[in-house]
Amino acid sequence: MSKISIIIPIYNVEKYLSQCLESAVNQTFKDIEIICINDCSTDSSLQILEEFASKDSRIKIINNPQNVGWSTSERKGLAAAGGKYIMFIDSDDWLEPNACETAYNQIEKTKDDLVYFGFKFYYETDDNYKIDETRLKPFKTKFKEGESFSYKDLNAPFMHYGEIWYKIYSHDFLKKNNITMPYGLWFAGDLPFNAKIITHANTISYINTPLYNYRMRSDKSNSIYNTMNYKNLIKDRKLAYEIVNTKNDDYFMKWYLVAHINSYIGYFDKWTQINPKIHNDFYRLIHNDFKMLQKKHNIEEIKEYIKYEKFLNFANIDISQIILKEIIANTFSVKNDKDGVHKTITILGLRIKIKKHQS
Repeated sequence: MSKISIIIPIYNVEKYLSQCLESAVNQTFKDIEIICINDCSTDSSLQILEEFASKDSRIKIINNPQNVGWSTSERKGLAAAGGKYIMFIDSDDWLEPNACETAYNQIEKTKDDLVYFGFKFYYETDDNYKIDETRLKPFKTKFKEGESFSYKDLNAPFMHYGEIWYKIYSHDFLKKNNITMPYGLWFAGDLPFNAKIITHANTISYINTPLYNYRMRSDKSNSIYNTMNYKNLIKDRKLAYEIVNTKNDDYFMKWYLVAHINSYIGYFDKWTQINPKIHNDFYRLIHNDFKMLQKKHNIEEIKEYIKYEKFLNFANIDISQIILKEIIANTFSVKNDKDGVHKTITILGLRIKIKKHQS
């Protein structure tokens, strides 16, 4: 049995895959297996995988019979893993050479259920790195590096992010609590996994050193903002909510709701700007969810931690009211132009610009 199983889901990343795999095979810690799940890539990703596997027996390739997405691919990788500990890498990212050794030494020493570690953003457009300062902050403000603690020892909201890749996990802990990635989500899946981690872990710790490099790609396709993916995002959040709700613990629910609400609003603002076609349906789905949260929970208790005014707008204003206002505005309206000289009159969608009367 390997000490660490590294799980890498792969789909059409020929431009980046070699760097990712090289960072795994060249780790200073050698007792690892590298489980690569090829999700029906249509570029040369599989050929690159096979070339690396022919030179390194630690690489195991799983070929999905059909494209199922990140979450299900990671689920398959986890099911195939035999390591004492588990790590994940996105296939366009890469590890520092000592990442496995550093993470292994700490989790072996502390016997924690999982250990967080620092990471760097790599901005591809300007070839620049920036150390993430937010994800470990709730831990660093109260505990020393390498010190074991419980999530319940934390005072501030700490469930801001659900990514799975800047951590090393005890495999026994995951199996004992039946923690895996959800099945059937092409996009997302990290948050339900993380929700179960948070509500079941006894002790955790962190390593401040950046061990992971997260690529901010310059060629990100707008396809991630399509219909399938925002609906996957809604399912992802609802699954995580049910996991925390089942725990029946007010502490975890309070801080989960902060992340739940803020992430919805953040994704909505970003995605609908890039893809306006999804605006109305995305709004409707969030409206329904926020109305439910408003009835079941004391949102006032967390108002200082969330985008409260936006939450109220989503919860209380139905999309039909917004559409009606848009129809009325496009039927007849009079607006002053920014130049201060003209007015624009809209009548049945026809816009007429006139010069204001000067006295």
